[in-house]
Amino acid sequence: MMKALEDELNQRAAAQIRNEDEAPQRRKVPKLGNQSIIQREHAEFPANDPPGPIYRKTPAQTTFSDTALVAAPASVSSAAGPVARAAHVQAVRINVKDDPPASPSMIGGWLAHTHLVVEKQGLGSRHSIGKKSQSKAMDRFIGRSIDRALATLLGRNADTDPQPFSSGGLDAIAMDALLVTAAEDGLDTGPHDLATRIREDDEATYSGPLVTYIVQRLIAFRSTFKEAALTVVPTKLQLTKTDAGRARARSMIDDLTYHCGSHQESGNANPAQPYRAQVVQTMVTATLAKNATSPLNKYADSLTSTYKEGPHAQEREVPALMLALVVTAIHAVLMEWSRNSKDHFSGNNVEGAFRSHLVMLNALKDRKPLYYHRLTHDLFQAATGAQPLATHGLSNEEIIAATAWDAIADDEDEDDGGQPAV
Repeated sequence: MMKALEDELNQRAAAQIRNEDEAPQRRKVPKLGNQSIIQREHAEFPANDPPGPIYRKTPAQTTFSDTALVAAPASVSSAAGPVARAAHVQAVRINVKDDPPASPSMIGGWLAHTHLVVEKQGLGSRHSIGKKSQSKAMDRFIGRSIDRALATLLGRNADTDPQPFSSGGLDAIAMDALLVTAAEDGLDTGPHDLATRIREDDEATYSGPLVTYIVQRLIAFRSTFKEAALTVVPTKLQLTKTDAGRARARSMIDDLTYHCGSHQESGNANPAQPYRAQVVQTMVTATLAKNATSPLNKYADSLTSTYKEGPHAQEREVPALMLALVVTAIHAVLMEWSRNSKDHFSGNNVEGAFRSHLVMLNALKDRKPLYYHRLTHDLFQAATGAQPLATHGLSNEEIIAATAWDAIADDEDEDDGGQPAV
């Protein structure tokens, strides 16, 4: 009786194994550290077959936590019984680090991290984006691009000549910021990556919305200069809303004296003191040093002296481009006051004033280097509340000893103060 029972059990086991061979079972892959264990009982293979490979989906279709098949040669016949059969269950250990990485996912022919969520409010409207609607990677990229564009607007990026008051100039700043940021972040790896998509994908639905979004931020930042000037200029220049006040504003524009310091005796504008007017100092403080994130504080480490050696080498300066933005805002408010109208802080007229002041400041730097340095350094100190030079690592004695007292002339225009940087 026992013999008959054992024969029946063996027959049932053999039938079960045949069913398994005809329909191999998949088993979930358990995790063990950074490795996976994939198990499957032996399948029936011809005796001359080589040891079976590891069967699994392609990397693009699965991850290592997905189900996999492992095939191995059957060195033992199914008829050997369930005990012998179970002894040949193989456990295959796969090191995840040694496996080929999964292929980067693609969306519409572009790498997934380049995906941009765009919106269109209605018929005839242009596509736009919202920074909060993007993935974390895209949100971070847009934020870094904005930071770079603002730095370019303020002259903090080398080899750039920004045109902050023309639409084409702002577009160029934004596009340059996008491409340079993509390169810095390693997103220019090939024809499907972000840099290529910015250059080649549909402008209306990709690069256009990105550029527009950044330009809007540049315009918002630029407008802070005008907003400050609307409060500061009428008070400091004693303008009134009368015909006489409008005529005064007009004369200041015509003779370009609104940025000049005053004669001590008469109080009239002194053309020999360009950019020394109190209104300029107040505007620099209000626009460039309002808080910890304002330009003079944010970029303080890069705001070095035009003198690379000598007693002025460690005295920080307000850059010419930033100062030109400030004085252009003063000019714009005077224009509005003289016309009794409100103008946009943009366009060829404003761009022309900006260029004129930038040319004048660069001429001062070249022709009167000490005057330029003292002007821009005084503006920096007054705006930021900068400490004396001793905070830069020099003692008062070292500062005094480093000064070429014998070479200092009574007229500061005759004192070269060392050699400024070329």
